[in-house]
Amino acid sequence: MSKPAASEEREEQSDCLCLVLDLDHTLFECISFDPPPPTQSLQSLVAMRISLSQSRSDIFWFQQFGKIYCVKLRPFVRSFLQQASFMFRLYVFTNGSRAYAKRLVHLLDPTGNIFGNRIICREDSTPPDYHKDLCLIPFAASQVVIVDDTPSAWPKDAKNLIVIEKYRFFGDVARSYKNESASGGPLAKLLDFLCRIHEAFFDGGMEVDARISAEKSSDCSTPKKDVVQIMQSLESRLSGSRCRLAASGLNRNEFIVTLQAALLKILECIT
Repeated sequence: MSKPAASEEREEQSDCLCLVLDLDHTLFECISFDPPPPTQSLQSLVAMRISLSQSRSDIFWFQQFGKIYCVKLRPFVRSFLQQASFMFRLYVFTNGSRAYAKRLVHLLDPTGNIFGNRIICREDSTPPDYHKDLCLIPFAASQVVIVDDTPSAWPKDAKNLIVIEKYRFFGDVARSYKNESASGGPLAKLLDFLCRIHEAFFDGGMEVDARISAEKSSDCSTPKKDVVQIMQSLESRLSGSRCRLAASGLNRNEFIVTLQAALLKILECIT
């Protein structure tokens, strides 16, 4: 297993927690197409691409690896990342390639102020399974929260994991969409949960300290806090599972008819 260029020596940082985020289906959905054959006209595709990009600020297109990619950001994702970055040091951990990850992270964080170069990708993991592992993150496990839509990707670190519902935007244009709003969607619920974790870790909020292990650190007499135990305590208090933050309810108005028509024309053009 190679060591990511962005990694540092592992150490406990008393003033900071770490949030490790997956990319695909956690923060956005990305679909890819083979380019149309040269014999087909690209005018329709280009026109629909321009129309779609102008009508939606959360949809992006790019070409890479000989394919055309269309990316739909998860609603509320930029606000979520900005607010989470005030409480956590954010890392991306994806099974995508480094080139792909950098391209997508730039869409999420154009200035680099949120993630910097803290990107762990497929090239950093061990084949053949390419499982994700916190040994590549320079934080003690007691200070790390993981968010991913695929539990099987983290066989060694399941206790640190919050499983979020997969974000799916593309597909059957007639289906109803679940609530992805800034008030009741999965990222909104996740942000609230992360705020509670941060408060409990640093301020002992919600009387969570009473549920935290009294394990002593080697150089001080105060209890050593652990985000895993905090999450378990909060889960019990909130009478809900931290293991799946799912969308609830329907939000039919989010699907825009012009987007539907544009996507259908694009698919017709490139198939």
